[in-house]
Amino acid sequence: MGGSLGNPFIQVLNDDNFHLVQTINPVHLPEVDTTCDPSVKSQCLLDTVTVSECHYDFLDKFDTGYYPNSASEIKTKISSRQRI
Repeated sequence: MGGSLGNPFIQVLNDDNFHLVQTINPVHLPEVDTTCDPSVKSQCLLDTVTVSECHYDFLDKFDTGYYPNSASEIKTKISSRQRI
């Protein structure tokens, strides 16, 4: 998610929430809930939240199984590499 963290003691625990990404109220934004000092050589858990929204094409309203029904697009909001 953020590339190489540079410290093998840092682990990332991510919680991916599925919401509409364009909603205004309530606001669903990615966040980083904890901080880890990269110079300290001790275990640290970096807790993050991302937001995803799957987009489906409805080619068959009766769902007969002829058309695939997997997501054709996934919109995401993630924290920047600088924030991580």
